[in-house]
Parts: sequence; structure tokens; C-alpha cells
Amino acid sequence: MTGGEDSIIRLYDLRESGAKRAARSYNSHQKYVTQVKFNQQVENVFVSGSMDGSVRMWDLRNDELPLALLKHKSHSKDDSEDYKIFACEWNGASQILSGGSDSHISAHSM
Repeated sequence: MTGGEDSIIRLYDLRESGAKRAARSYNSHQKYVTQVKFNQQVENVFVSGSMDGSVRMWDLRNDELPLALLKHKSHSKDDSEDYKIFACEWNGASQILSGGSDSHISAHSM
């Protein structure tokens, strides 16, 4: 799975010979995708973080819409344009940690 500056997350099936084309793509972010992390305890679920300031939770089987859009808790309308997510990580099966340009860590519980 990859994410990059075109804001699209791509899933590759390495079992396919050549695997040069993405098997699926997930497109909901508005800016560069900085992180993609699978949930090791819940099958088919992953999160993505982006320079658009959002963390999104996805199900591999649904490439149309994310399951959830997680906002940074201290977002205000004035700074939402400038806030960026640099990293996200699962903490167990139902909590997501994210860190960004404000040097704080947000905890999101599902």
C-alpha cells in the first residue's frame, strides 16, 4: 500500500505478476498522503494521514468512502488550512494516535 503527493492511496497485490498497476485506489484526501497504517488486530482496516490535516479510517473492501474522518481535537477554523498530519499509528484495535504540525499527539477512540 502506498500514498503520495497525488493524494491517492494505492493497494498493490504482489501475488500478481508484475504488480505495476494498483489493484485498488482510495481517494479522499485533498493533499499529500504522509502515512498509511494497517490495523494488526482488525482485518481489512487501515488509517491514512495527510497534509490536509485529516486522518481517515478505511475498510479495504470499500474504496469509495472512508469509514471515518478523524479531526484534530484543537482545530479551529483559523488554523485548519495550516495543520498537517505527519504520522498516525494504531494503539490496539480501537485507538488511533496522530501527530502533526502543532507538535501534539491526538488520541482518537473508536
